[in-house]
Amino acid sequence: TGIIDGTEFWATVSQNGCSATSDIETINIVNSITAVIEAEPGNTVCQGETVTVTARNGSRFAFYYEGIWVNQDSSINTYTFDPADDGTDSISVFVRNGTCSDRPDALIIASADTPVASISNNAKLNAICDGECVQFTVTSDGDSEVYSFYRNGFFSIENPNNDKFIELCDLDLITDEYITVNIANDNCDVNITSNSINASP
Repeated sequence: TGIIDGTEFWATVSQNGCSATSDIETINIVNSITAVIEAEPGNTVCQGETVTVTARNGSRFAFYYEGIWVNQDSSINTYTFDPADDGTDSISVFVRNGTCSDRPDALIIASADTPVASISNNAKLNAICDGECVQFTVTSDGDSEVYSFYRNGFFSIENPNNDKFIELCDLDLITDEYITVNIANDNCDVNITSNSINASP
């Protein structure tokens, strides 16, 4: 028959007409646990980002990085690390709650390439005369990138063809102006800023 919570067990032993009864042992059944492990900002991160892994549904936690124990069995349920710039990292955790334990599948953290780019302009010494146009050009070796241009870092400039360049002919030469471009691939993005354009002396 199945054992239910609170079931009592004891043993009686008889020999040569004599018998003895053991102490009573009570079986307590506790619920099993299902540990959960999550990574922030996610399982795919950009180069240079820090990852915090959080485990839940337990009271004691032991983390392993690439199979190596990296913290003491403690009540701290987070582990923070800097992933490798390329390849993947494996993080696992052993979770206990009283007499029950669980070890969920390891998280595989993958590092994604962050766009590497520069921006230049065709203004001689970054200066133009009133009414002249300036072309800003992004140099990048990445594929499938999206280029979003902003005037003085805030004002969006339309780029319907996703060009790597933008031309401006109405710069305010009283105050220096510059272009910021956000370059995004499938996983990561970066902002780069041009030199300021000012009035030609």
